[in-house]
Amino acid sequence: MKKNSLLYLLIIVLVISNAVFVFLHFKKHNRGERHNPGSFVAKQLDFNESQMIKFEALNKDHENEMKSIFKETKKIKDQLFTNIGNKDYSTKELDSLTNSMGYKMALRGKITFTHFNAILKICETEQQKKDFKSIIKKAMQRGKPNK
Repeated sequence: MKKNSLLYLLIIVLVISNAVFVFLHFKKHNRGERHNPGSFVAKQLDFNESQMIKFEALNKDHENEMKSIFKETKKIKDQLFTNIGNKDYSTKELDSLTNSMGYKMALRGKITFTHFNAILKICETEQQKKDFKSIIKKAMQRGKPNK
């Protein structure tokens, strides 16, 4: 009976400790401590209050534009993939939808490029400009495949 009591006690301690760790993990993520590239950039560039106001407005506009593009792209993809197996689906329709997806991807690139240029204009010092260009360069290299 003592062996069982010790085993039950050990199980209860493990369950409680797991519950505490899970609670702390989710509490941390619910406080908004998610990865936010905008706050990282602003912190690295040491923006002043005036710059932060401009930066936050730019980021909000950029986020709204990108959400819109992603929604439109999703609709196009949904149209495309609902026709899998449809024998009456023409190459012309396929080309039209895939060209639309390509256009949306190019538009995302243009919007992002414009957004980065707008952030660069917020930078007041040469050091901020240099640091921003360095951040962008590192971010672009991170996505490249290894050779």
